Amino acid sequence: MNLNLKINKLVELLESEGIITIDLKPVTIVGKITTTAQRLFPKDKDKDFLQIIQDTYIKILTKKGIPPIKARQSWVVASGGNFEGYIRNHINLVLNPEGIVAIKGDRLKQLGKNSQKIQELIRFLTLPVKRRCTQTSVDVWPDNDILILGKVNKETWRILASISAKTSSHSRNTSVLFWSLAVSSLGIKYFLATQDRDNQFVKECNSDNVNQERKLFEAYCDRVFTTNPNAKYCSQVKSLILRNDGSSELTDEILDLKRRIIGKENEANSVSVLDLEKY
Repeated sequence: MNLNLKINKLVELLESEGIITIDLKPVTIVGKITTTAQRLFPKDKDKDFLQIIQDTYIKILTKKGIPPIKARQSWVVASGGNFEGYIRNHINLVLNPEGIVAIKGDRLKQLGKNSQKIQELIRFLTLPVKRRCTQTSVDVWPDNDILILGKVNKETWRILASISAKTSSHSRNTSVLFWSLAVSSLGIKYFLATQDRDNQFVKECNSDNVNQERKLFEAYCDRVFTTNPNAKYCSQVKSLILRNDGSSELTDEILDLKRRIIGKENEANSVSVLDLEKY
């Protein structure tokens, strides 16, 4: 089936099931399309899959009377351009009003060049590594695709979690598992957010033929969140399928983490990445 036929089939399914409603925010629409596309085309390659979601999003908006140029602009803003950007947008949409920001790890490093306080956060996140062959030490920046920060007060931000965002877990599982262990000494949570395009999490954790990858992620990641609609959930593997209000089990977990570490007293203080840029 060619790309256009797949897009038409996906649009028809979304419309027939009434999945996309007028009250949904753009980021939530991206999430709904993603979940439905994974159900319909579970074996498509990552590049083709992203193209299907993008073209479907644009087609749905244009059918609602939005000019194609504005529909494309809306896609760029809502999706973040890739899965990692989409996850950041999802978290910020739901949790900025709760005093929580999701930022790209490398972006935080850039901000540290002009902020002493952010430099302190960078130093906290940087891991010292001992090179035995030369008996020297080097500083290593972990695989922080997305960093979650909570605002404690006007003067202080606190790092709550690091999220590794992958379309599939298999190709990067060694790296993700290594960093989840490496950052455990920092006292922050390390989550995996994945589309699970390679179906690592579709067998139940107590199944006789559950795969080795799932066992390892359950053991060493603080939590796994997946958009795969066929995933089998447990206490360690949670859903990343968006609800109609835009929230998910991932945002629930982050908000609970913030309340336990920082407290509830400043939840009314809405924040954004701009607040970090001024920090």
